[in-house]
Amino acid sequence: MVVSFSILATTISSVKLKTQSEFLDAQGISAGQKIDEIHRINIVKMVSIYYIVTVITVMAITVMTSTIIFCKELL
Repeated sequence: MVVSFSILATTISSVKLKTQSEFLDAQGISAGQKIDEIHRINIVKMVSIYYIVTVITVMAITVMTSTIIFCKELL
């Protein structure tokens, strides 16, 4: 699930990269500034994706641990 989520996030970010480039072109920003801005946006995206994946992983581990504890108490 995490792998499919990261593939989806990569696809979305690559599509958005072209859109960001066109948007910055329309504003008349130079190439160097455009590269800096796109890198800044991508770093923010990577951090947010990392945060989301970490939260999902911690939640999954918590659910599995509580399920194992619950099943042991039933036995």
